[in-house]
Amino acid sequence: MSFHFEVQVDGSTYKFQEVTGLEVSVDVEEIKEGGRLHNSLRYPTKTKYGTISLKRGIVFGDSELVTWTKKIANVGRLAGAVVTKELMITLLDEFGTKVMAWNVLGAYPTKYAVANLNAMENSIAFETIEFTYSEFILN
Repeated sequence: MSFHFEVQVDGSTYKFQEVTGLEVSVDVEEIKEGGRLHNSLRYPTKTKYGTISLKRGIVFGDSELVTWTKKIANVGRLAGAVVTKELMITLLDEFGTKVMAWNVLGAYPTKYAVANLNAMENSIAFETIEFTYSEFILN
């Protein structure tokens, strides 16, 4: 089965070949209690989310995602306010039918990268945009 992804931001839809970083983990604090020699108590403490990485063939011209990344990199920090947005990442099957979706909250771009460009290779040029986010909800 061949899957692909689409990402919606502010009403615009973008297609990607690869999405990584939809992950959540919980730190655990271990407490050794007096009189309990055979085990310890473990309590959840802080929830941490990953960094989403979106990869696709380079799109010529500026997309809204690249423009947003430029604003964060060049202006957002200086102005004192980073503009966060919601991302809707949708997994589609080979017919373009929605299989699953994740609503990503409080997201903003933190990295833009272009794969190595080599005239000696016959390969597609890829771009990757990374986002940090506060949480995601599986829809």
